[in-house]
Amino acid sequence: CLKDVNQVINFPIECELPPGVTANPNPKEICTGEDINVTVMTDDGSNLEIDVMVEDNPNVEGENDHTFFGSGVINDVLINNSGTVQTVLYIMRAIDPTIVCPGPLDTLEVTIYPELLVEFDDVFVCEFQCTDITPTSITGGSSNYTTFEWSTGETGVQTINVCPLVPTTYILTV
Repeated sequence: CLKDVNQVINFPIECELPPGVTANPNPKEICTGEDINVTVMTDDGSNLEIDVMVEDNPNVEGENDHTFFGSGVINDVLINNSGTVQTVLYIMRAIDPTIVCPGPLDTLEVTIYPELLVEFDDVFVCEFQCTDITPTSITGGSSNYTTFEWSTGETGVQTINVCPLVPTTYILTV
C-alpha cells in the first residue's frame, strides 16, 4: 500500500566462530612408510573437539580421519603406492557446541615421497682390468639426486672407475 511506512528493526546477529586449528609442522614431508607425527591443536588452546577429515588419495594408503579434544597427534603411517611424489590433505575444524556457526577449515598438507630405487646393470671385469660403474636408473625419493657417496669414499659423482682384484661389492648412497 502506498501509505505504508518503512520500519527499521534493529537486532544483533551472532557471528562468533570457533577457533581455528593449527598443525605443527605444516606442511610435512615424509618418505613412504613413515609416521607423519603431526600435532594438531586449537588456536586458542581450548579443549574443543577437533575433527580431522582426510581427502583420500587413491595412490596412498594409511590415511585416516581423527577426532581430538583440544589437541592430539596424527600418527598415520602413509604408504605411497606409486612411483611419483604424492600429497595427502587433512582438513581440520574445531567444533564448539555453544556456537551455531562452524569453525574455519584449516589444512594440513603431507607430501609422501616414493621408495628410492637405484638400479645397476651387472658388471663383469677381468683380472687386472678396470671398469666404470654407473647406475642405469634412479627413481623415486624426492627426485632431487644431488648427493652421491660411494663405499670407495668418492663423493659427488654418479660414476666411479674401479679395478677390483677380487669380487667386490660397491655401495652407492644417494
